[in-house]
Amino acid sequence: MVSLALVLSLASLVPQDVDEKSNPFDGLRWSGDQPEVQVDGTWYEPVAIDGVDVEEILTLADTWSPGREKRFAEDLVPILMRLEWKGDRVVDLDLRSLEDGSAVRIEGVEMTRSKREALRASRNTRESSGARRPSPPTNISLEDALADIESFGAGLKDQFAYVGLGEVDLDRELSQIRDGLTGDPVDILELRLELHRLLMRFGDGHAQVRSNLPLGQRSDKYLPFLLAESARGIVAVLPDRSALVEPDAPVVRAIDGKTMDEWVDLARPYIANGSPQLVRRRVLGDLRQIDWVRRVLGEKTGAPLKVTFSRADGSGTLKREIDLSSRRPTYGDWPRSR
Repeated sequence: MVSLALVLSLASLVPQDVDEKSNPFDGLRWSGDQPEVQVDGTWYEPVAIDGVDVEEILTLADTWSPGREKRFAEDLVPILMRLEWKGDRVVDLDLRSLEDGSAVRIEGVEMTRSKREALRASRNTRESSGARRPSPPTNISLEDALADIESFGAGLKDQFAYVGLGEVDLDRELSQIRDGLTGDPVDILELRLELHRLLMRFGDGHAQVRSNLPLGQRSDKYLPFLLAESARGIVAVLPDRSALVEPDAPVVRAIDGKTMDEWVDLARPYIANGSPQLVRRRVLGDLRQIDWVRRVLGEKTGAPLKVTFSRADGSGTLKREIDLSSRRPTYGDWPRSR
């Protein structure tokens, strides 16, 4: 847990033109443990602030008592600074529409003390009244699921340029998904994954299927390193991108008993059907969310990683058990600038 003293000490790192007690959002509410923010009168799901992933912000906020709801509203600037943000009082927001899931980018949003104070007052009022927005449902009725599949197919035919360019028979694939719905109610995330796998087969690297639920869970852990391609093979790099995890045996041969080629094959259905290089790069990035990947594969989450390293020629094999991380590592400059 980060102490109050540490939170206060971070204020000295804030650029002079940034008020440490400021926030860019006009409103803030919570859907379960996920924030929804208001900007210029419209509500969105926040994705990133000046390029800093909101999931990273929330993960760090969870380590500061009393947790994400207070810290996201009242200590956003110190958290951003801890994540090596070097912005100013005007930020760019990457958001997602709550109506249709489309990506929205709003540039030049001012962070002000008055916005932060309004969020703080709203939170205090909500706590006093006991009011809280209910968590989103995790299931929908079979009737609603069938309607969603129908709407999904109609939307692709009407708006998706990739339909008809490949060998995917959309009607047949949607029929198979409908036939596979054997229960009532239907799990939202399972349906989302089925539709996402279908969408990936068209090969659009920018397309994805989202739902009202986050893919992961609040307790999920992450890889404690970054995976990157090199001339010697896939290597593991420290989260600050300063050095290799195992300099004398840098190549990652296996994780949790699966070779890296096996991981790529397992994750391939969830990646856009593109070049082998694209698929491999995206799989390595997605493996950062190792607990989510394990859950999709029906495996136990939270357990330490069992990683096999070696030299480039396969010699010098080293097996290590490494604890997972509570923070998702981020890609960037090599090495990371300080």
